[in-house]
This record gives sequence, C-alpha cells and structure tokens, in this order.
Amino acid sequence: MTGFPRDLRTRLWQGTEKTAQPGPVLARIPATSLLSNLAAGFDLAAWLREDLVEGTMLSPLVFCPQAPKPLYADHVQLAHRYGTICAGGLGSLELIRNHVPKNTEFFRPEPMCRLLEHQYAAGVDAMSVYQTGTLARMDCLRDHMRLLANREAVRARAAQGRNEQVSAWLGYDWHTSREGRFRGYELASPSDYAL
Repeated sequence: MTGFPRDLRTRLWQGTEKTAQPGPVLARIPATSLLSNLAAGFDLAAWLREDLVEGTMLSPLVFCPQAPKPLYADHVQLAHRYGTICAGGLGSLELIRNHVPKNTEFFRPEPMCRLLEHQYAAGVDAMSVYQTGTLARMDCLRDHMRLLANREAVRARAAQGRNEQVSAWLGYDWHTSREGRFRGYELASPSDYAL
C-alpha cells in the first residue's frame, strides 16, 4: 500500500509553491498491532519515515483474530519517533445504525469514555470523532461529545459505574461487539467486512 501515499503526496504537492503547503494528511489506521497492520499492507513506519503523512488517526477496528487488542501506545510511540502526531479515534457507526434520533435514555457514555480513557492514557495527541453525521441528528450525543477533548472529564465519566454491569447495547463504539469486546474479522471473509 505504500505506493498509494507516495502517489498522493506527489499529487498533493503538484502545482503548489514551495512556500505553500497542501493540507495535512493523516492516515486513519486500525489501532491493532503494528505487525498486523503490516500484514494488511499498512507499512506505517515507512509512511512516517518517508514523510508521506503528517500523522496517524486510530480506528478501533480489529480486523485480524490473531491481533484482537488495540495497542494504542505502540502507535503513539511510532508516530512520536518520527516527530508526527497520533490522534485517537472514536466512531459512531453503530449509533447511526440504531436509528434513534431522539434521546430515549438508551445511551450510556461510560463504555465510550473508557475507550477514550485508554487512548488518552497511551498518550494520543488529540481525539478524532468520525461518522459525525450522528451528531447532527442525535440530540442525546451533543453533551457527551463536548466532553471528549477534556481528558479529566473523560476519566471521571469512565470511572462512573465502573463496577456496575452496563449492557453492551449501551454506549458501544464502532467495531465493538454487543458482547462488549472487540470482534475480529477474518482477512479473507466473504462478507462486506472483507479486507
């Protein structure tokens, strides 16, 4: 896959003056092991070493059953080694899919905040939120989203109800399963999740 960011970098810089810069490119990548990313064709070290991207943005996607855990700190350390940023990632695809436009008190923010807390503890430089079309149509998320950039607020909210049993249907993030743990996808799956 390294040919793609090389080509992208070349095309972005075509026609720009040496004093001007095109917009920054952040590669959104799975937060699983660097080795599983490499096996999937994402040579992040080469992208950073060759200055093909200005940083990385993590996705909680787990696509390989052999690498079932997100390793946020490994990604942060790699990005910082090359003087770039590593942004954490939070999605909302499953919340979009539930088709609940109004706050019916179904949403609990604690699991979401725990996911963010792990990323902040690993040293991410910022937090990205994608599939934000959810925010435009779901009033129940607006107040929660305002807290995401505040590490202390995230930590406090994550601690709430830590020992109580929270239904996995409540507050789960994109790519987390209804059982409350990350679900892997086979690399050669015939489904729409095939890599």
